Amino acid sequence: MVSTILKVIGVVVLAAASVVCFALGWEWPGVASAALTVAVFAWAALTFQRRFLRVKSAKLSLDLLDAEGKVAHFGKVQELVPLGQPLGDIRDRNLFTRGRLDDFEVSPGEIGERMSVGKYYIIKVVFKPPLAPGVPTSRKVAYNIYDAFTGEDVSFMFVGDYPTDDAVFRVNFPPGRTPHRTRAFVKVEGRAPKGSDLEASPDGKVLTWRLGRMKPGAQYHVEWSW
Repeated sequence: MVSTILKVIGVVVLAAASVVCFALGWEWPGVASAALTVAVFAWAALTFQRRFLRVKSAKLSLDLLDAEGKVAHFGKVQELVPLGQPLGDIRDRNLFTRGRLDDFEVSPGEIGERMSVGKYYIIKVVFKPPLAPGVPTSRKVAYNIYDAFTGEDVSFMFVGDYPTDDAVFRVNFPPGRTPHRTRAFVKVEGRAPKGSDLEASPDGKVLTWRLGRMKPGAQYHVEWSW
């Protein structure tokens, strides 16, 4: 049923995009109009899916694999519960502003679609068979990040896609590099950034951010200097 409703949303979005492009004098179909369609549909699909699942907990980690900051590994483990009906797919927004994302791994399920929308790299994960409603499921998303942490002042950002009851984020630094001037803050559209506390391990090699409840659409930023 979810996929059927999303198809209806797609038709509505396509029609709306056509009207907008006509009003702006854009050629249809054109690059700009197609990009508008993809962006609006991705937003609509994410918003719609939030009503049909709840993430009970999330453990997120960023492992820097070399002292030069050329390769890092990001992992996310979620405990989620589909609400009301079987869950056939889910979309993950992966926020990036520097570097390259690659080598995606998901479990359970398989990657069905990939798309870039602005500063987001969105993947659609398809579950076969669909996840049963009311049954908790552990899922994992992981990927590598290349050439994103090579400067003296660096940062990492991720976004809350779905309501999450409790989340923790950790950064693991490589041997030979210890960060300083660390900072964490949350950005919600239309509001001033809100600072947050980071816990550092005694040797300074691990930063822990206890996020608690994550809000859909909020951006979570961690910054540090080498």
